Amino acid sequence: MDKILIVVDDIKLQRFLRSRLHKFINKIEIVLAGNCEEAIRVLEQGHISLLATDIQMPEDDGPALLSYMNDKLPDIPCVVMTSQAKPEIKGRFSEDILRFIEKPFDLKELAEAIVEGLDRSDEGYYLAEIMDKVLIVDDDEVFLRSSKEVLQKYKSQFQVLTASDGEEAIELLKKEYISVLVTDLVMPKVDGLELLAYMTRNHPATPCIVMTGYGSPAIKKRADRGEILSYIEKPFDFNELAGTIIMGLDFSYEGDYLAGISVSSFLQMIKMEQKTCLFEISSIDKGKGLFYFKEGIPYDALCDDLEGEDAAIEMIGWDYVEFRFKSLPKEDVKQRINRALTSLILEGTRPKDETEAAEKEPGPVQVAQSEKIIEQERASSQKQAVEFLKLEAEGILKLADRIDDSFAEMVDLIYNSKGCLIICGIGKFGIVGRKITDTLNSIGTKSQFLHPAEAMRGDIGIVGPDDIFLALSNSGDTDELKILLPSIHKIGCTIITFTGNKDSTLAKQSNIVIDVGVEREECHLGLALTAGTIALLAMGDALAVALINKKHYKEKRSFLSK
Repeated sequence: MDKILIVVDDIKLQRFLRSRLHKFINKIEIVLAGNCEEAIRVLEQGHISLLATDIQMPEDDGPALLSYMNDKLPDIPCVVMTSQAKPEIKGRFSEDILRFIEKPFDLKELAEAIVEGLDRSDEGYYLAEIMDKVLIVDDDEVFLRSSKEVLQKYKSQFQVLTASDGEEAIELLKKEYISVLVTDLVMPKVDGLELLAYMTRNHPATPCIVMTGYGSPAIKKRADRGEILSYIEKPFDFNELAGTIIMGLDFSYEGDYLAGISVSSFLQMIKMEQKTCLFEISSIDKGKGLFYFKEGIPYDALCDDLEGEDAAIEMIGWDYVEFRFKSLPKEDVKQRINRALTSLILEGTRPKDETEAAEKEPGPVQVAQSEKIIEQERASSQKQAVEFLKLEAEGILKLADRIDDSFAEMVDLIYNSKGCLIICGIGKFGIVGRKITDTLNSIGTKSQFLHPAEAMRGDIGIVGPDDIFLALSNSGDTDELKILLPSIHKIGCTIITFTGNKDSTLAKQSNIVIDVGVEREECHLGLALTAGTIALLAMGDALAVALINKKHYKEKRSFLSK
């Protein structure tokens, strides 16, 4: 296997290239160096088949390395990455350079240059852009099967692979190029945290998405700041997961390559899982340190001459780190950290936050321009608010024209039911569904909310033949609900659907369909349901009022008959 030496002083770019070049060439070993001195040490050991180097590095390292190659190793092909290919550089080294690539470059362009340089190899290299593969790791087999089925509609964008634990995932990662990893944290054998630690060492630029039921504000903040680690809270909409995956696939070298899993994010997850562990943190430019947690509580830390809280705070501020779990110490560890993890993280990340804030501090001209923009935005906001409220009011008024025999039939069915009204929805409609459930329970109509993701994990057992299944879906083609339909039909309960699409799959397979569609949403992308959710909420309240009146009428008629 040929070795490629890549020399760049940008650590993030190093990690990006090491992970992502295998998308195009999967038979090479990539060796990294950050300057001319490091590169020469690697070259002196031999076995390097091609050099790819940045030209703009401190202390004129780029030209110095090219001079060394010209004098000592003229037979090794060289690819130069540069944002400023100066004429004198091109003129001086043009005969010795295989290709100049200007930054920011397409990764495929660099891969083409490497394949060209290795063309004389017996390996028979060729450029083949591999289909992006997403690895989903979870010990719930039903969830894994559902994931593959639902995400099948994105097959033109990525292929889904699955593993039932971290150990199986690591074996697969050794054989396959994985573009995005999605993992649960709690698993047998090798858990999600150990799998993430493996990723920081072997695939540091591969986006990692954590599935968790314990999403903390601190983790969300770090994810929103664009770190490699994203998280998605359970239970979730599979379309939300697909969107997060696609966002991870979109990262490329355009100045937005990824920074790596942060220390603070990793510590937060250890706290969430209440894990007892000892692990090593190593930074390319800061050194190494040890961190010990006991049942999710930071207990002790060591870093150079620092220990306890001082060592912890120092390491929390590190970037571009790798994690490696160690065997637990045989003797009891003395507790030298007596502060909450949140406090340690705030102090450890403060210097970085202050630096970022200083870089964003506006000048006097910017302030004046900002004030003018704010005034314009306020006037625009007032106008948009008025238009939006009118839009929502019109949507609700149009629902009144749709109240027909189907609505009356639904009220009768629910009122006379011997079972429970099971309300099922996901996303924004799921949130409104919970509110409808609460309203109906408050008026004495036995109701229960069922999340589709939880239903697929076994909670569908709460549905019985005497129950009524009320499905809420704006499109009427929500994958998670469609998957449930065969089981609901098998149980034999009545199905009612509230939807904005009367011709949808759910509508066609329901006993009663109530149209809650609106003509348009204010969101120009059609992603944020606003008028649609208000219409659904209004129809739910209309159902509640109808049931109250029916109950009152029945009681009045019963009293008069006496």
